[in-house]
Amino acid sequence: MRMFFLLVACAGLSSCTSLVLKPVEYTWPVERVLEVDGQGQIHDDRYMLTMNVKPLFYEEMQDSVNVFGAGPAFKVGRAAEQNRCISCQGRIKQGFDILNCRCGGQLHLSCAKRVGECPVCGQKYSF
Repeated sequence: MRMFFLLVACAGLSSCTSLVLKPVEYTWPVERVLEVDGQGQIHDDRYMLTMNVKPLFYEEMQDSVNVFGAGPAFKVGRAAEQNRCISCQGRIKQGFDILNCRCGGQLHLSCAKRVGECPVCGQKYSF
């Protein structure tokens, strides 16, 4: 115990006399959404990143064929079953007008028109 106090005293006398604590900003802003190509690859030239996301989509959706298909990016229709909107988190009841995105997300048609893009994959919507 005496040795500890001796070390603290020596360190206090031989080092700086003040300690300044400054706040640090650790947030990392979202710069952009990476686009997925037809083969399920994302490319980020800034960080030299290339990744195959097809297995991730399959794990989430249990269907990777429709995610990267050559069909339309979204479909407008009516809800067949109750679900949650990925934009406002509100209930989508049976018979509501909805937008089904290629990534598997469902939005109220009014939410899709308001935000203009999918909150999950960044797909732009134009009506």
